[in-house]
Amino acid sequence: MAKSTLLPENFSDLEPFAKDWAVATMAQRMQRRFDSTAAQRREFYARVAPRAAAALDYLNTIPFAQIKQDSKAERLMKLTLMLAEIALTEEINGQDVEVGHALSNRQIFVTHEMDGL
Repeated sequence: MAKSTLLPENFSDLEPFAKDWAVATMAQRMQRRFDSTAAQRREFYARVAPRAAAALDYLNTIPFAQIKQDSKAERLMKLTLMLAEIALTEEINGQDVEVGHALSNRQIFVTHEMDGL
């Protein structure tokens, strides 16, 4: 019996992150970032960032309007969007800034989403 997967076949190495990190909306990505530990963010970034170009190449083979019809491709897209969120802490803010940023942003609420992105 074949194992059920959450991501396209070529991205099986990212399966450990698919369930908890491929969240649906901008608000959820921000919340996931703030709720994660520094170690979790570093591990996510270290494993997903090197695969970003391949993920984008794969997603570029599917017309954007059709991605929502392919749950595995849509999940991969959400994972790459989460990478963009986590890159803020790993490439720009750093861990010291992130702690304060997370605390202050608990007071900010996203009131409008862009079509579930």
